[in-house]
Amino acid sequence: MSASVSRRTFLGIAGGAASVLGLVACGGNDAATSGDDASAASNDSSDKTYIVATDTTFAPFEFTNDANEFVGIDVDILAAIAADQGFTYELNSLGFDAAVAALESNQADAVIAGMSITEERQEKYDFSDPYYDSYVCAAAAEGGDVSSLENLNGMTVACKTGTQSASWAESIAEE
Repeated sequence: MSASVSRRTFLGIAGGAASVLGLVACGGNDAATSGDDASAASNDSSDKTYIVATDTTFAPFEFTNDANEFVGIDVDILAAIAADQGFTYELNSLGFDAAVAALESNQADAVIAGMSITEERQEKYDFSDPYYDSYVCAAAAEGGDVSSLENLNGMTVACKTGTQSASWAESIAEE
């Protein structure tokens, strides 16, 4: 495999493994889930339906299945919280950056998505307790051009903006 394929592999794994998952700005939420979950929650609480934004491209945490339904660990957690706390929600798949922008512009009540909890973000958002710890890692094709971080010198490495892996990559870029 070429070095660019190795970089893509590196980027995909590093970006995927780089987040701490949390429900941001816990205001309650409804998802485009089965009617049973939403109706059970609506019997217990007010008539307000919370708007929850997400990025459904982060399997197994949140993604869209073959039936075009939102599924995953985060979706299940959200449904369980809504049932327990008695609220309804509408889950909107916006992509990560747009989900955060929707929260900041009051177009969403909460975000459920993989997000690293940083001091800067804690100043802006009210996080739930984290329920998954991750780390930055890298992978490259066996026998490829990349076998160590030093092999990345002079190469372009891409990471998803705003992720723990992007912060890490920036921190070692000049080393």
